[in-house]
Amino acid sequence: MNCEQNKFMGLFSKYRLKQTIVAAMISPLCLIIACSDNSAKSPADEGNQKIQPVTTVSPLTGDRISANTWSFTQNSGQEVTEKFVLSPSEKYTYKFIQGNETPPPIDVLLIIDNSGSMEEEHKKLSEKLAFLLKEIKYTDWQINVITTDSPCEFNSSVLPLSPKTANYAEVFQNLIRSIPINGGEEAGLSMLMLHLQGQGRTGGNCTPKAWLRKNAPLIVIEVTDENERIYKDKPITAEEVIDGLAKLKFNLEENIKFFGLFYAPQFTAEQCFCATPEEGPNHTLAELVVKSRGTMGNICAVDYSQALSEISENASVFTRTSFSLGHIPAISTIQVDHNGVLVGGIDDEGGASNAWHVIDDLFIFHRPLAPEDELTIEYMLIDPRVYHLSQVPETGTLEVFTKKHKYTFDADISYKPTENSLYFFSSIEPGEEVSIKYQTPITLASEFAFPVAEKGIIQCFANDVEQKIRYLRSEGKIIFDTPPEAGAKIMCQYE
Repeated sequence: MNCEQNKFMGLFSKYRLKQTIVAAMISPLCLIIACSDNSAKSPADEGNQKIQPVTTVSPLTGDRISANTWSFTQNSGQEVTEKFVLSPSEKYTYKFIQGNETPPPIDVLLIIDNSGSMEEEHKKLSEKLAFLLKEIKYTDWQINVITTDSPCEFNSSVLPLSPKTANYAEVFQNLIRSIPINGGEEAGLSMLMLHLQGQGRTGGNCTPKAWLRKNAPLIVIEVTDENERIYKDKPITAEEVIDGLAKLKFNLEENIKFFGLFYAPQFTAEQCFCATPEEGPNHTLAELVVKSRGTMGNICAVDYSQALSEISENASVFTRTSFSLGHIPAISTIQVDHNGVLVGGIDDEGGASNAWHVIDDLFIFHRPLAPEDELTIEYMLIDPRVYHLSQVPETGTLEVFTKKHKYTFDADISYKPTENSLYFFSSIEPGEEVSIKYQTPITLASEFAFPVAEKGIIQCFANDVEQKIRYLRSEGKIIFDTPPEAGAKIMCQYE
């Protein structure tokens, strides 16, 4: 039976409802396949999209429908090839010799707990001045001492100590050991503020020497096994200390730093067994140390050597030697020689070492230099081991090779996503061409531009599987509930 006959039979049987429904249920496949308009025009290409007019017959009504198909392909990523040839880069050398000019000043104030539980701690501290001076010994340093219950310098006949003090290590040892253990109240930070203002604890003045210098940063080190206690009506807070310092033109990290040997929050009660466990950590002092980027040591440690060395290294930030190289160097090419010894090494982030770092063309050496000390800095302007990619590659698609060699990741080369750069483990030979191939990341689209459909969309398929969609006629686009897979062939029918 042909199509016209089928249509006629459907009309003829309108009084036989049951038979009409059965005929409609049986005949659709025949209708759609046999009645397609094979005289349609050839597809019209629009980039990756094709429009093809199609005529179908509704299986329920028998009406002919003039429809179009709109075909396109989901994004499948782009293949990229990059090539480069490394040109030789000249190596530069910069020499710096420390002169005999006045070394930078630095003032150190020790706040010593003089309560009854501190005798052993005084003894341990008294023997370790060399570690406190380790990184600042070539500066114009001076040290003063007050206690946690008095803002006045402990012994004005010998304080402050300085490089000019005869046998200063011995004087320091005797001074610390002579601090009386009298069970005073531990209000070290309150005493600090009184000291800086030249006031005594109960009124009047301490009449201290004008030992603090305007151009010198201040290093404050409190040594205590207790929390900040009440002075007058309450313990002083970290915020009150910071506000008071600001009025005296001291700003954290800019010209003052806090350090401590105390029961800090990172230590357990077992580690700080000599402190008062029921009081818990000294949070006020810890907050000042953290906010000024200082360091904390354990008051109950057997030996204070390491803690004082770390304080000295941190404090030396105020006395670093810095100068311009005249160029912006490639960081990984820098080699620094200090008096014939290579110092420091680049960290994993490629920007600093424990002995020096570079900001643009400014070279900063972390330690004060003694007179006649010599620094030799060698560097290149172009890093022979780094290549910056022009686009971000899809994970696992990178290939790097030359005519002679294919690079293996983790063995010959690594990729740093944060910099979108390749790092070669050994220098590339100048003049050697390196090829890099990769795919760009695949971004699956769920929205596509679409022609105006007068009566709406009939169906959309991706790789022959029907998809759930929405059609926004006013915006001229269709939206898939789920983005089709990469490279999927998409076809939509519309009227």
